[in-house]
This record gives sequence, C-alpha cells and structure tokens, in this order.
Amino acid sequence: MLKTKSYIKTFMALVFLLGFGTGHCNAGTYTSKTNPQHSVQYKQAVYLTDGQCKNYSRQNPGTVFRCWSMPSRHFYLNGEIVDGRMDEIAKDEVAWDVFLLIFVLLLIAVAFYVYLLPTFTAYNRQHPQRFWIMMLNLFLGNTLVGWIAAMVWARNGSEREGEGSFQNDEEKHA
Repeated sequence: MLKTKSYIKTFMALVFLLGFGTGHCNAGTYTSKTNPQHSVQYKQAVYLTDGQCKNYSRQNPGTVFRCWSMPSRHFYLNGEIVDGRMDEIAKDEVAWDVFLLIFVLLLIAVAFYVYLLPTFTAYNRQHPQRFWIMMLNLFLGNTLVGWIAAMVWARNGSEREGEGSFQNDEEKHA
C-alpha cells in the first residue's frame, strides 16, 4: 500500500513539472462583493498551471472560467484574467437576460393573438355562431386543421347576413 501512494505522489510531481494536467469543470455563479445584485454564471476548471488555465479559456471563447491552478485562482475570459471585470460581465449577463425575457414575452403575446385570430375575427364580424367558433378555436385551434376550420367559419357569411338583416330592419321602418 505504501508503494502505491509513493507512485501516485511521484506521478503527480512529474505531471506538475512537465506542465501537463487534465482538468475538470464544474459550474457556479459569481456574485460581486461590491454589488450583490450582479452575478454571472461560470464554469470552474482545475489545472496545474496558469498557462493551462489561459489555454483552456482561449479554447472556449465567451465563457467565464474560475480556474484553480497550483499557484493561483482567477477568473478567466478568452485567456485573460478578469477578476476586476466581473462586475462588467455580470451587468452584461443581466442585460442579456432582461432582453431575452422581454423578447420571449413578446413572442408569447404574438402567438396568443395568432392563435385566437379566428375568435377575434368572429366577434369583430358579429358572426351569429361566434361562441361556437370560439369553442372550436380554444379546443381544436392547436391543430392546424381546427384553426383553419375556425378561421374559415369565422370569415363565412356573417357580414352578408348582418347587412341583410340591417337592410330589412330599415325597410320595415320605412
């Protein structure tokens, strides 16, 4: 058992001296000490030398790495130490997240409008079966056939029927 431990120590010393090392990554969140609202996602790499950390960071551009090496521990972005710039990176991350949230909410609103377009059309045209068109749209509108059927039904005959009844009412009063 003692021989095995000494071989492992010798192997680790040799790896360190030659500058080789295998790394592994974990993920985490960096929160600024000066501004706790700002945080950025990062990956954590473990290497033996700073050069390996820089190379690993260059091979994965745009990703923040918290690199643990024998002599130091730093955050790297594109091969450069960014400990002083973590607040800027965090602000960029927050701005991007807010943009994505607004964009997704707008997409949901547009999709909701398009999904209910047959219902809106039926109610705007005062279609006599607008309630049933709405039911068809709500329950079968998620299928393309159901949505097309609701739209065709909403667009058919309601204006002509409405105009005819309006003209008949005028003729009755005259």
